[in-house]
Amino acid sequence: MIRDLQVSRDGAGFPVVAWTEDRNLASPEAMRRACVECRIMKDRTTGVLLFVARGTVRHGSFEEGKPWQRLRGFSRHTADGLYYTREQLELRHHIAGKGLGAKLALSDSAQVLLAEFVDDTALHLNCADAPPVDIDRLHIALTREFIGNQYELVSNICRIAFEWPIEDDRVLTYDPARAGPRNQRKPKLLVEALGWIVALGVVAALAVTVFWTLTGLRW
Repeated sequence: MIRDLQVSRDGAGFPVVAWTEDRNLASPEAMRRACVECRIMKDRTTGVLLFVARGTVRHGSFEEGKPWQRLRGFSRHTADGLYYTREQLELRHHIAGKGLGAKLALSDSAQVLLAEFVDDTALHLNCADAPPVDIDRLHIALTREFIGNQYELVSNICRIAFEWPIEDDRVLTYDPARAGPRNQRKPKLLVEALGWIVALGVVAALAVTVFWTLTGLRW
């Protein structure tokens, strides 16, 4: 679920959209909740205004930003479509068909929002285990605040379009090296390994059952 969706303003008047979301086993928090925030920040050397996403993601850093002026919109995707190859999906589907345990271990129904830019690049904002209605509500909020109100805010607040004085701390300074709380991230390889161990265990149990069934028939 998407929880505690809040829209506020920073010291300069630019939007801040923050929320808490549930995560599934394949996500960084592995079945726990995560805090995500999208806001406007300034480049430390040029003062260019950036759209910045802050939160743990499967693809990217904890804090990532790109020029706000180039932001063209937000799009919805499934984790299956973003993070797995066709061959991986086919293998997961095959193993998941072996039993309920394997299906639960290998299912990845996370919903991911991308911020898309005019140079065909994108920022991965989240990876929520949430129903469509929650994702729709979040998508509307992000679009309204960072796309719909963009030029009105820039014309009313900025002296130079899409730039902010470096020394003015009413807009936070972007730091791509900034890391999130240490206890929010679990090693991705460990999470994936757990899923495969469960799946392989189910397959092995089925194989043993078939073996004993065939052996019993012979006797």
